Amino acid sequence: MLRGKNYAFVYFPNGNELEISLEKIDTGKLQLKWLNPMDGEIIPFKKVKPENREKTNDWVLIMEKIK
Repeated sequence: MLRGKNYAFVYFPNGNELEISLEKIDTGKLQLKWLNPMDGEIIPFKKVKPENREKTNDWVLIMEKIK
């Protein structure tokens, strides 16, 4: 996880499930988006269930604080 005052990036290297604790992130409301590192596409957040666990199935979760 890479985080700053108003954002956090969480890398999912093989599309596996990961539980994220928000206790240490000082936030009110968050905007969540997925980044596909393969093509740079940013898509709205939703639960993503990878169809396979190949090395190319990595994702980045972008969490931004909403002011």
